[in-house]
Amino acid sequence: IDYIIKEKTVLLQKKDSEGFGFVLRGAKAQTPIEEFTPTPAFPALQYLESVDEGGVAWRAGLRMGDFLIEVNGQNVVKVGHRQVVNMIRQGGNSLMVKVVMVTRNPDMEEGSRKKIPQQSKRLNTPAIALRSKSMTSELEEMGKKPEQQRCSRGRGLLKNPQQSISVKCTPAATRQPSTPSSALT
Repeated sequence: IDYIIKEKTVLLQKKDSEGFGFVLRGAKAQTPIEEFTPTPAFPALQYLESVDEGGVAWRAGLRMGDFLIEVNGQNVVKVGHRQVVNMIRQGGNSLMVKVVMVTRNPDMEEGSRKKIPQQSKRLNTPAIALRSKSMTSELEEMGKKPEQQRCSRGRGLLKNPQQSISVKCTPAATRQPSTPSSALT
């Protein structure tokens, strides 16, 4: 098994004066939303970019990186960001969500793991640290500051001219993920 997938449904109850305590991010799909095909590593278009520690969502067991499967009984696997946010807001102070947490199986061989960029140090929860294959970390890698994205320009390439064809230097600005993000806090 490549991935360990844990599914849970929770009911969030908040007061008028507070939010649910999470930031929802719409993952940018390579294809139009209607053509999106869920995979074990990337089971839905919307996921929790962050969860406020101690907040309503945190106390209910939701964590950063959880993918949103249902909102108030409606499937949102292929639903766009703005629509999901509206569905959440329509529920007022109560919100029933089904999420899945995707964790990379730690027993996979080393070789298949090396292609994946390591997650940043600030993710200290063991379950999250294992999610190096998840969309969350890929977006985080893309969202890093430009100075962290090194790009070799020609040094050592002259020996083998064919090599230079495969080296692409993309301006850092174009690498920033243009995915919508909404704080429901």
